[in-house]
Amino acid sequence: MPSLHVVFAVTIACLTWKMGHFPRWAGTGFAVIIAIGSVQLGWHYASDGIVGGALALLFWKISGYLASWSLDHTSPVLAPAQAAADCPSQQIALQVGD
Repeated sequence: MPSLHVVFAVTIACLTWKMGHFPRWAGTGFAVIIAIGSVQLGWHYASDGIVGGALALLFWKISGYLASWSLDHTSPVLAPAQAAADCPSQQIALQVGD
């Protein structure tokens, strides 16, 4: 079972990675301490920490890709709302209805 302790710690390390020198090393140090501590205290096997860290990195990369992809594409679901927002008569009706 992957270690959620390590998953959260690695996610924090990923979040702090681009914040500067000190936050980067603090987040990475926190993740390393959690990974070592979870094994040393008997909460998890070493493989649980490795798999948890790998999953956190994988999901971090996938979510970054999906976020940038979604910003580059428009949703067909939102197309009618965008068309209504572009029409001046609809904007007046929306303001009156609010």
